[in-house]
Amino acid sequence: MSGLLSVIVPVYNMEKYIRECVGSILGQTYEEIELILVDDGSADTSGRICDEYAKRDSRVKVIHQKHEGPIQARRIGVENAGGDYVTFVDSDDWIKEDTYSQLMSVRGNADLVVSGITLYYGREHRVDEMPLLDEGLYERPAVEGHIIPRMLWGRGKNHWELNPSLCTKLFKRELIAKHLKKAAKLGIHYGEDVAVVYPMILETQSIYVLHRCFYFHRQWREGTEALPYIQKDSEYFTKLYRLYGYLRSEFENSRFCDVLLNQLDHFYINAVNLKQQYFSDYHEVSRDAFPFWIVARDSKVVLYGAGDLGEEYFRQNELYHFCEVVLWADRNFAMFQKRGKDIADPEKIGTVDFDYLLIAVKSIELAQQIRDDLLNKGIPKQKMIWSGIKSVELE
Repeated sequence: MSGLLSVIVPVYNMEKYIRECVGSILGQTYEEIELILVDDGSADTSGRICDEYAKRDSRVKVIHQKHEGPIQARRIGVENAGGDYVTFVDSDDWIKEDTYSQLMSVRGNADLVVSGITLYYGREHRVDEMPLLDEGLYERPAVEGHIIPRMLWGRGKNHWELNPSLCTKLFKRELIAKHLKKAAKLGIHYGEDVAVVYPMILETQSIYVLHRCFYFHRQWREGTEALPYIQKDSEYFTKLYRLYGYLRSEFENSRFCDVLLNQLDHFYINAVNLKQQYFSDYHEVSRDAFPFWIVARDSKVVLYGAGDLGEEYFRQNELYHFCEVVLWADRNFAMFQKRGKDIADPEKIGTVDFDYLLIAVKSIELAQQIRDDLLNKGIPKQKMIWSGIKSVELE
């Protein structure tokens, strides 16, 4: 099937890889393309290399802008695209020569085409990841019945079932444009694909899933650290919380709210653990994650429980500087005080100002006992949280 396809490549300081990337796009067997290279304020020769391609090939358009990040570059690219369908390639990646002939041939009238990805973790280490969804066309009833209920997090696989990568998909331009514009305002890097794709699926009428890998993605670059936007970003948790809030607001307006919010919590926990792997004392992924998804950032928290779970919650908050623990209490405070820990008598809870009381115990029976005791002391039920679940759900 013919038709102009707009390929958008954000470019930022990628002089080492940009030629391989652009060469793989211009060498496609599907020739009816326009290539939009968005030079995002590169300080190396990347911008000049882009201009060289534009002089040699009329299908290439170059946009130079100040450095604003990849999602803004993609937004600008889509706004300047002429094709009914658009797709994306990162400037350090490359694609197979039949990528677009294959994707365009199966698209029909679908809003979205999804394919696999090959991940490079090193020169000799590559992994093919196929879509977890069955191959074929999903009309709207199937999108609602088979994709939305587990797209963000499939319980059986403990992973998303619809990879949000923008680079492994074809999009109807009019559909993705507004979601890119909204997501670009978040000012994030990790999760920018997530902010675009999952809200968009809620209004997608049809999706074609193809079980082939066309896209080669560098998880590793020679002489650089992997995923610096996770490892080095000091505002990672601030941005992650912003992403969570944005997705929550999008999902709450959907009739799929309940199932999506449950998936979102799992996604959030995984993202927290992903960052945790870069701390020097990391030894395994903890499933006892501090409920960042329900405790507002910079809020005042009373932590109730000084056992293993309480210790873990306190440690995570110390690492991430997420909220202020104004009091740490436990029924056995005297025992902990003898061990040199600053644990308070629960009777002091009523003397401090707080936004949330986090019950840090693993047993629901014990959590209910603590809740009832606190209710008798006049602590508002709506302020209590147990393992990320509002206290009212303990009843």
